[in-house]
Amino acid sequence: MVRLDRQPEYHGRDGFAEFFADWTDPYEEWTQEIENLIDAGDSQVIATTRQRARLPDSDSSVDLRAAFLYTLEDGVLVRVDVYSSPEEALNAVRLAE
Repeated sequence: MVRLDRQPEYHGRDGFAEFFADWTDPYEEWTQEIENLIDAGDSQVIATTRQRARLPDSDSSVDLRAAFLYTLEDGVLVRVDVYSSPEEALNAVRLAE
């Protein structure tokens, strides 16, 4: 469930599956490509991506660029934060220092 008063949080594998379904299910076609990876230090990586999607029965498409801040512990992904730009993700890393 998405609440408008705050960003939704998802936890664990089931949470990731729920997030991914919420994000992509409305579309008939959906692709994502990684454009760049940035070592943000302290076991964090920023992936800038471009997503393209098309709604069912429509010729209109969506083209979205986003940045994902991945946090790892002992080589295991423990957190993903989504930002609208790489600069926003980098600022979040700097503010957390």
